[in-house]
Amino acid sequence: MSQHKRYTATLTSRASEIERLVLLIEKLQRMLFGTKSEKVLRQIKQLELQPENMQAASAIEEAQAVSQRGARWPRSLPPSTARTSSA
Repeated sequence: MSQHKRYTATLTSRASEIERLVLLIEKLQRMLFGTKSEKVLRQIKQLELQPENMQAASAIEEAQAVSQRGARWPRSLPPSTARTSSA
């Protein structure tokens, strides 16, 4: 499998996992509305961090792939990040 295909598969997998986690967070928040459970609160807090961490990891991998290819900076990353990385 080429590096590009592995990269694309990884991003697709992460996007699916992020979507699954967001839906789970929403479900737990709805459960919390009916009951005040410390366990549910802890689960929500832990799960809220996972999509953010995965998005950050994807952005880092995307930036590394771009720098290896010498391609244009991806639109999904802010321009200030592009300037910092190229300096």
